[in-house]
Amino acid sequence: MTYSISQKVATLVLMCAIFASFFAWSPAANAQFTSTPANSALITKLQALIVELQAKLATLGGTPASKPSSSQIVVGDKVVTLSALRVRETPSTTGTVVATVGYNVQGTVVEVPLGATADGYTWYKVAYDTGKTGWSAGVWLKEVAQSDADASLSCESFYFTPSTVVAGQSTTVTWKTTSNGDVQLRSSVGDFDEDFDAQGSYSFIPEETSKYVLTGVAQDGSAISCVATIIVQDAATVTDKTPICDYAYFTPAAVREGEPTTMKWKTTNANKVVLTSTVGDVNKEFGTSGTYTFTPLDSAKYAITAFGSDGSKTTCVTTVIVDEDLKEDAEEAKAAKCDYFTFTPSTIKAGESSLMSWKTTNGVRAISTSSIAIFNNFDFPLNGTYQLAPQFKTTDNSLTVYGAGAGNTDSCEARLTVTPR
Repeated sequence: MTYSISQKVATLVLMCAIFASFFAWSPAANAQFTSTPANSALITKLQALIVELQAKLATLGGTPASKPSSSQIVVGDKVVTLSALRVRETPSTTGTVVATVGYNVQGTVVEVPLGATADGYTWYKVAYDTGKTGWSAGVWLKEVAQSDADASLSCESFYFTPSTVVAGQSTTVTWKTTSNGDVQLRSSVGDFDEDFDAQGSYSFIPEETSKYVLTGVAQDGSAISCVATIIVQDAATVTDKTPICDYAYFTPAAVREGEPTTMKWKTTNANKVVLTSTVGDVNKEFGTSGTYTFTPLDSAKYAITAFGSDGSKTTCVTTVIVDEDLKEDAEEAKAAKCDYFTFTPSTIKAGESSLMSWKTTNGVRAISTSSIAIFNNFDFPLNGTYQLAPQFKTTDNSLTVYGAGAGNTDSCEARLTVTPR
């Protein structure tokens, strides 16, 4: 790899800064190191500068061996997440987290920065199908073949506004899916069966309380459904103090087992709201409007009951689907394994270095826990090595590997023993 003169100079300046900081600890640059609190603080600073140097080299065209990147992805490509991950405002591990997305979520790359790398990662700005947009590290993204992207299917939202009406009052049903063709909307009482575009809205006057099912079909023949309920109240039982359920819905409305979803609701004329479910996993009071994010164990109906000041109450119901096909995929996922996590040598004298090495199998993410500050809660590539800066104290370290599917993890532990000189 060839660097320009300006690049060489910039790198040399940074290296000089590192060595200047390294020798600033003592009046005599060639004095023998001893382990002191001041020295330990200096080494922490030196390690941070080394990380900075690696990031600088990455922006000059090199890629640190310990952090692979996905350099073939370009603007307009469809990608899918290999793990649940943070979405950041800027392309850096220090960037503000603006959202999180789950495993196997698709999106479209909308921007790739010049230089493409920061903190040793290649970053991409992705507009995710969930509606979130931000920067994600390429190591956790995989390009989706166009045929796979065309066949993808999800039910991102499906709800009524309002979801509780008085007889004769209209409501609007709104939906968003990634179906490549029409979607079918039908009611459980058989009074409604229509085809619509993959996303849109439709206003009508429901005749009675009913469950509505929205079904979409992908090009590969797979199908997905989401469910919403409209409640029709008798006008004789409603007063100006009767609470109204403006809306209640899940986003996404259908998930893979182990993935989170968010329930959103809004009520009027209510002084409290209680959320319950048919599977008994929740029964608690919430604000009259709000959100609740959790991981559903199975498909279930969730009811928001709004209580008014006059003792009246109104209930609206929404359903989250845990897709059975996706559940089977998760159950069949190969077990994640931490093959090894070692230091060579595993015992050193104060001021010496060691090589950290690790290897994993069937993982989608690896995170370390360490008393070495820069490696605590640190995202590792799935396989690699790293030459440590000089160490001055014994450290206990662990590496946790996360595979596809909920609870699919494995871990390794390694101790680096440091003895006095």
